[in-house]
Amino acid sequence: MELISVIVPVFEVEKYLRECIESILNQTYTNLEIILVDDGSPDKCGEICEEYAKTDNRIIVIHQENKGLSSARNRGLDIATGDYIGFVDSDDKIAPDMFEILLNNLKQYDADISICGFYRLYEDGRCIKEKQSVQGVRLLDRDEALLHLLEDKDMHSHVWNKLFKHDFWKDVRFPVGRNLEDVATTYLLFDNAEKIVTCDTPLYYYVQRPDSIIRTRNCRLEWDRFCAYRERLAYFGHRNEKYRNSMLYFISIFVPLGYNMYLRKKVKTDEDTSRMKEMRAFLIDLWPEIRKKKIATAKIRFEYWLIIRPAYDRFYRIYQSIKNKR
Repeated sequence: MELISVIVPVFEVEKYLRECIESILNQTYTNLEIILVDDGSPDKCGEICEEYAKTDNRIIVIHQENKGLSSARNRGLDIATGDYIGFVDSDDKIAPDMFEILLNNLKQYDADISICGFYRLYEDGRCIKEKQSVQGVRLLDRDEALLHLLEDKDMHSHVWNKLFKHDFWKDVRFPVGRNLEDVATTYLLFDNAEKIVTCDTPLYYYVQRPDSIIRTRNCRLEWDRFCAYRERLAYFGHRNEKYRNSMLYFISIFVPLGYNMYLRKKVKTDEDTSRMKEMRAFLIDLWPEIRKKKIATAKIRFEYWLIIRPAYDRFYRIYQSIKNKR
């Protein structure tokens, strides 16, 4: 039996950790190497990891100083010995047959990456299946899969509902110190794959925590998103017009929004000012192409966030200053 390495980064998830670990231990596919990376969690997560390691020799526990999700995943990748690599976030859980189905599909279709559907699990008990237009089991070539990924519709950048051949991670690691690390990574793996198999069966339970990074929008998150999109655009360049159109669409939505979040900060550091300049220069450079392609409502977004809103904010500050002097 082929060995699957399951990497679980652990930080401040004491409430969810036991259910997560048990969902992995109870997999119908049993030849697993379960790597729990305690990323300096200040609660009892480290103790819980050690507790489970004593009861199952498939578990390997690593303790490190807090360096973030990317570093924890990278540490797991560095020691993983499995033929295949899977990921589970420590506040989520998985269906009992998830890895069995992912591996069977991967082998049956001679694919490099296997993907399943997922549920969004809310704190109030709601469990909602993520919508997919790709129905059943489907085999995609590199170009088809990349287009789905870049359009962020049927294939999201999350690594946790996917199974990868180990060799694909030989030269790929998550960017340390950044949010949206999957967005900055998964497209590289897809670009190296010849075939990708996907099934719409939801086998992963993605817990929607109100305090999670992705649900708390802030300047840092938008900067990391900008960096990921800029890297994607630079990587693909003009290789495929459809890829480029998809990337320009998301750039036209999120980068002006991120720029405005920095613009409206009451107190700006030198780093904030530098980032604003980079975002603005990047958008101005791409604007003729975005406008020419008439991507979504890009013109309205661009002119509002980069011209109208800054002008309004500046006028309002001047008005308030004059008013206060009276």
